Amino acid sequence: MINGAISGASATQHTHRHHESGNAQNFKALDSSLQSGDLAGAQKAFQALQQNAPKGGANSNSPMAKDMEALGKALSSGDVGAAQKAFATIQTDMQARRAKHSGQASPPTTPTSDPDGDGDNHSGSTINIKV
Repeated sequence: MINGAISGASATQHTHRHHESGNAQNFKALDSSLQSGDLAGAQKAFQALQQNAPKGGANSNSPMAKDMEALGKALSSGDVGAAQKAFATIQTDMQARRAKHSGQASPPTTPTSDPDGDGDNHSGSTINIKV
């Protein structure tokens, strides 16, 4: 029985990875089609993305869902320029989402002034530790 459960889990993981790799391919195809102005190719890639999307996982009020809806409408109406703009917004959303989920913080900022006037750009706070 344990062997069957392991096989089932392995099949589920394989199927999940298959959807992810299929979506990555469809996303690349959509990107390429939009960059070249191939409306029919972009529509086909978008349909494939929608078919491979996880069911019930997306919040219809999320920025990503709204951007995907805008992309679909632009593709349906044949407006390649609007589709390119919507796709660029989706890519930005995805980058922000990846950064958030990977725990990446915003890049550190460099102080533009010397807070305490001593020439070292440090605020002057000192911590003494006795061992």
